[in-house]
Amino acid sequence: MRIGKKRLLDKNWQILALIYVIAVIARITIVCLYSWNTGLHFETVQIARYLINGYGYSWDWYKMIPPQPTAILAPLYTYFIALFMMIFDEPARYIYIVQAVLNSLVIIPGYFLGKYYGGTKNGLILAIILGVFPEITYMPVKMVAEVISIVMVFLGIYLYLKYKDDLIANHKTTGFIWLGILLGIATLIKDNSAFIFLACFIGLLFIRINYKIWLKAAFLFGLAFTLTISPWLVRNYIVFDKPVFRTMYGFNLWRGNHPCATGTGRLANGFGSETCLDQKYLDYIEKNHPSTELGIDKFYKDEAIKFIKADKMRYAELTLKRLFYFIVIDPTHPLTKSFVYISGYIFTMVFGIWGGIILYRRKKLDRIYILLPILFIIAYVPVIIIPRYRLILIWLLLILSSISITGILSRGSLPFIGNRIRKAIDSFGKEE
Repeated sequence: MRIGKKRLLDKNWQILALIYVIAVIARITIVCLYSWNTGLHFETVQIARYLINGYGYSWDWYKMIPPQPTAILAPLYTYFIALFMMIFDEPARYIYIVQAVLNSLVIIPGYFLGKYYGGTKNGLILAIILGVFPEITYMPVKMVAEVISIVMVFLGIYLYLKYKDDLIANHKTTGFIWLGILLGIATLIKDNSAFIFLACFIGLLFIRINYKIWLKAAFLFGLAFTLTISPWLVRNYIVFDKPVFRTMYGFNLWRGNHPCATGTGRLANGFGSETCLDQKYLDYIEKNHPSTELGIDKFYKDEAIKFIKADKMRYAELTLKRLFYFIVIDPTHPLTKSFVYISGYIFTMVFGIWGGIILYRRKKLDRIYILLPILFIIAYVPVIIIPRYRLILIWLLLILSSISITGILSRGSLPFIGNRIRKAIDSFGKEE
């Protein structure tokens, strides 16, 4: 019997390895098609250049001020980019390839997360979905932290569910130390991963166990997370002389709330929303533009607040529009006009919501699937919406979609392709 289990494990890992290879090939193909001949771009790269040139973690706010210490981005992804820029004369292609390899690792926590809800078959199906889903497959063509943080997010959600079960059944609290460290690292890669920590922490509040055990778990979880991100917090306190985790919130608030704002960063024609501002207002901005990062952030925050106070109905209209874009699709972004993007969205909505209903009826739908979208809505909808900000909604729906897809394949409701996939998974994932 032990030999059988060992062979089963080997076969499951074999098919998972095959899915991983397919995922890597798919991503590298997309990279070759869309970014192979492009260079380095985005603020991440600009900061990385200053790092390499000896200025430290600095930025020049789009060349409007002298280089100075910055906190517009969490640091780890920037250091990742800087490493390639130090090693290679033309690092872009190497970065894209490595991003494709790292991004494909999402199938592993995806497999365990799917297995948690529906056994081996469901785990393999979720791994397949994450391996080839267009919006995730496309991610490595951009130099954005979500390319890597997605792996940490899926792993964090899985470990939270696992450690929560251990806490309830066995009163084990040690796992929350590791979860706190993991989510702390994820937050240092992409700052909005802190919402994953917050959602997990709030989720703990609803657990009905011995108060002392709960308090110990919550304390260890919070302490591990805080200690992990503390070097960044300490650095920022020293640099800015006040507790700062990230700047640029005020600027983004203004981008979503000014006389020409559309709710996103763009106009309907795809150009930046700032391009339609009248020259008098642009001259005012240039004349009063501060020379420090914190000053700039405060300046734009104050401008946004002026706009909101002057026209509260307009702000309410923009906020409702951003909420709509968060749930549906931002029509001002070129990517969202793609048939592939739209079809992927329809897939997640249909099968994700269906899977959520199934889990809810089974009383297995964890509160984290509700808390996370709420936290992201609270953080972003009043400010500005772009496709990257709503990725968490797609990721959560993909997890849930595996439940409904597994149900369809298990019943053989899809002839030909469906039955072939079902038989292939059965041959690898049939449990003894």
